[in-house]
Amino acid sequence: MLVISTDAELLEELQKKGMAVALQETEGMEKSYAIPYVIQKPEELSYRDYDRIFRRQKGIPWTIFTTERCVVREFSMKDLDALWDLYAQPSVTDYIQPLHETKEKEEAYQRDYIHYMYGFFEYGMWLVEDKKTGRIIGRAGIETNERCRDGEAELGYVIHPENQRQGIAAEVCRGILQYAARELEIHSIFARVHKKNRASVGLLEKLGFVREESQEDTITFRIAIP
Repeated sequence: MLVISTDAELLEELQKKGMAVALQETEGMEKSYAIPYVIQKPEELSYRDYDRIFRRQKGIPWTIFTTERCVVREFSMKDLDALWDLYAQPSVTDYIQPLHETKEKEEAYQRDYIHYMYGFFEYGMWLVEDKKTGRIIGRAGIETNERCRDGEAELGYVIHPENQRQGIAAEVCRGILQYAARELEIHSIFARVHKKNRASVGLLEKLGFVREESQEDTITFRIAIP
């Protein structure tokens, strides 16, 4: 249950008791409260908006979108073993950054990632789940970092070796582009790939990315988001 009220003190008490809350903004409101969501017009919120606000406060991962074969959703701490297994597969980290050297360090990093990246930007690196089996078969998403221009994000993706060469990366990345155009205030997305990673070069070209820059080992591709 999500409680929305103009009574901030009441909401703070309910929040202490573990309830999901949102403050309805009123004219002249000046004091800041330790309430995660402030809403101007509750009547304009959709069911999905209510659901996502509730899930964020209860630590339940958002489902970002679905494709024909996949569910793309946020990471939760119960997924740590599956993520660790994914990155332990042969060749997975040939062209991407590995996880931390210990599971304990990765756990601490992922807790902060959920809180700060998902909580602030409401996007980031997500998990790719097989729709039929519920198995984690990849990771994909977009992040804002120091390499980004204004209104830009960087695309990243990895698919389990057993599920490669099946068009899943294209299916998921196409969904990410559509989601960004529909839901996010992002004007362009770029991706950096190693020159030897021919599969990723071909994928980005297939998706409509334009090759812009080449460095010693990497190529930068970029696409405008309408």
